[in-house]
Amino acid sequence: MRTSVTLQVVLFAAGAAALAQSPGTFTPAVNPAYPDIGGGIFLPDGRIFYRSQTYNPGSAIYDPASGTLSAVSGNLFPIPGAAIQLADGRILITESDTVRAELYDPVAQTFTLTGNMTAILSGAQIVLLSDGRVLFMGWYTQNPQAIPVDLTTEIYDPASDTFSVAGTWPGEGAAGTATLLPDGTVLVTAYYSGDTAIYDPIRSTFTPLNFTLYSVAAILLASGKVLFVSGIDDLSCGGGVPGGQLPLYDPISKTFRLTAGKTQAGQIQESVTLLGDGTVLLAGGWICPGNSTAAHEFGPDNRAQIYDPVTDTFTATENMTNGRSGCCGPLLPDGTVLLAGGDSSAYPTSYESANAEIYHPANPIKAPALFTNSTGQAVVWNSVTGALVSPGGAFVPAHAGDILSTYTNNLIESGALPPQVSVGGKAAKILYFGDAPGYSGYFQVNFQVPAGVTAGSSVPVGLSYIGRSSNTVTIGVQ
Repeated sequence: MRTSVTLQVVLFAAGAAALAQSPGTFTPAVNPAYPDIGGGIFLPDGRIFYRSQTYNPGSAIYDPASGTLSAVSGNLFPIPGAAIQLADGRILITESDTVRAELYDPVAQTFTLTGNMTAILSGAQIVLLSDGRVLFMGWYTQNPQAIPVDLTTEIYDPASDTFSVAGTWPGEGAAGTATLLPDGTVLVTAYYSGDTAIYDPIRSTFTPLNFTLYSVAAILLASGKVLFVSGIDDLSCGGGVPGGQLPLYDPISKTFRLTAGKTQAGQIQESVTLLGDGTVLLAGGWICPGNSTAAHEFGPDNRAQIYDPVTDTFTATENMTNGRSGCCGPLLPDGTVLLAGGDSSAYPTSYESANAEIYHPANPIKAPALFTNSTGQAVVWNSVTGALVSPGGAFVPAHAGDILSTYTNNLIESGALPPQVSVGGKAAKILYFGDAPGYSGYFQVNFQVPAGVTAGSSVPVGLSYIGRSSNTVTIGVQ
């Protein structure tokens, strides 16, 4: 159902403005206090939470607006494992080599223990599912010293605060990648065996795919397809396709193919980031010598390239200011990319990089925003009646099960990648997203009010898209 209201809105919040930079360039950022800052999680206010790492126990928050990083005290685990943000903004963190888990509340700035996992999961892949639950996939071990025996699957339910077993993959080896697809299923690849499968979180079943794929990184494109980074076997530099075509998975046809374009020669295991315009930044990684010599002995790469899904080609961009491998590049609210941490030297003297840099895309796109009208009332309305459901003026509160609509901006045009909407801290079902009828450059999102939302006149509603959160608006719920 697609109904609309008159678009008389003002921007409520839109993140920090991008600094004027030449297109496609890297510039140094304020160096973080910790050298192992890779793999951050965005908070609703645009800051980035980093869980503690082996070298520097203790969590930290990086503020991209000021370029500062501050320590967060109270972490209950000296060496956290996997971490992910829930629909209500809290962060679920597991402890490495134990079954314990904790929750970090960025508003209260507190850590609390939550339910235990059913087994010790090592090297887990972690995915936030469409219904707000969390999927864990990792090696199963009886104790920290045991050899991993199989891939096990667990699901954390924030409603009950519990973990439960959710099926065992028939393939071999740990999960190399786990990617949530637009239909709510998860595409899983095995690190060692190359097995591929689709996991259905509703039925807790795996459907094997007839394709062997070795990969350590995957990115969901705006089209709904999945791009995989090649170059798995850095011990021999022969497990991927360095300087070659990369695998693409099409969830509609359920088939794999190779990209038409080729990546830069001798570059493997890059950081991969979906940019706001739908293109992909691949940066850094190991230099692959193209022989049996271990890739990491040749050190980290400083090259970067852009993949364009429309033309299916790769184009080299400016080199990074520092070579780094194994780092993550989160897309910031202003459309730039933060690259920090990662290995900065060749094995065996490899150590964590203590510097950071910012990539400035040719076309930076800010994080999406939700809108208010001229009186400050959130532009969220009942899709059936057209009545606004936000406090202020005449409004009719929403109820569980109601279908609501809202406007936003900065989604990728004609994309199949849905935004995520939370209502009162609970994941809402997305029923439609696309162009706002009659309003060029704006997008309409229809969603269903989830059950169990605490009633009130100021229930928070937020939107997240490709890892970045919008501002929060409030609606009335009865």
